[in-house]
Amino acid sequence: MRNDVLMHTVLAWSGRHLSHLGDASGISCPESTTTWTHYAVAIRQLKYGITKLAKGDDVDISSHMLSMLLLCLLEAISDDDQCALYHHLRAANPLISSFLSVAHMDAGLRTLVIELYLYLSSVANITLNAYSDQRVVNFDRDLFTLCKLHGSDASGVSLGCAHDLFDIIPQVSELALLRLHEQRGAGHLRDETAVLYKELLSKIMCWEPVSVGVEDPGLTLGGQILQQGLLVFLYSSFYCHDVGNTEFQILIQQSEGNAAALLRRVDFTTPSTTILVWPLTILGSCARDFASRNLISATLRGIYQQFELAPPKRALGVLELLWEDPTVFGLLGLEQIMLRNNIILGVA
Repeated sequence: MRNDVLMHTVLAWSGRHLSHLGDASGISCPESTTTWTHYAVAIRQLKYGITKLAKGDDVDISSHMLSMLLLCLLEAISDDDQCALYHHLRAANPLISSFLSVAHMDAGLRTLVIELYLYLSSVANITLNAYSDQRVVNFDRDLFTLCKLHGSDASGVSLGCAHDLFDIIPQVSELALLRLHEQRGAGHLRDETAVLYKELLSKIMCWEPVSVGVEDPGLTLGGQILQQGLLVFLYSSFYCHDVGNTEFQILIQQSEGNAAALLRRVDFTTPSTTILVWPLTILGSCARDFASRNLISATLRGIYQQFELAPPKRALGVLELLWEDPTVFGLLGLEQIMLRNNIILGVA
């Protein structure tokens, strides 16, 4: 059966990808008007389909979800400071429940779409969103349970052995929101917030990589680096504006040291290396010494040189702006730098 929205999405994605490969190899391969014509038609077809769905009409929800996620990937490989990825991701959010309710669907396709959606939604949480909601994506934590990715042969494409860690990222963002409200109010730490922090800390510290049947030796190492980045994300969310706190500084230094030992073992030829952009951005925002910054910078450059993808290049650019300004630090500083330079960073 012909599916126009998916066809135009694939053609737009392919045109952008070919142009990117041409730029990377030095071969002139400018993006044609045709590429963006397909992009515009895909957007129009998606709008038409969503309108029909809202009216209760029958719509191929699978092709619409897949098209939106492909558009997210198109935006991810585009060297654009405004990163329209978040627009497509927010549009996909209301459709996810309908997608899960489709009775007859190829198991591999179902797992691929859900895992990719969960990955993109998780790594959308880069800062504490204290000054802007440009990167906020509504997230349903129950999806991690509903999708049951652990037992699927198709799992591991994005989440790999770190499924449980990606599950925690949105929970830490919820903690950050609580702490922001507390510090802006009376400044008192509520008991329930402290309990949530300890629960999340225990989950992250107790995490162990699990086998997912994917032949990629870098998955376990990537999960361990993600674990350290997530710890820094948790500490930053809990201490929030109190970045001068001695305990916070000690915890950050411990995670930075653990991450440094792991980063020296990174093999840039393994595909799973691309998931390191999120933890490297988090770790880099709190890196104070030149050795840590140089190691993070070298790793991001290595990922970019190996795969010629825009996210590590963009992330490094934002981190360098942060490191040049001694008045800002951490995830709050990272967000200030992005606002000041009109950058919407995506690290998918």
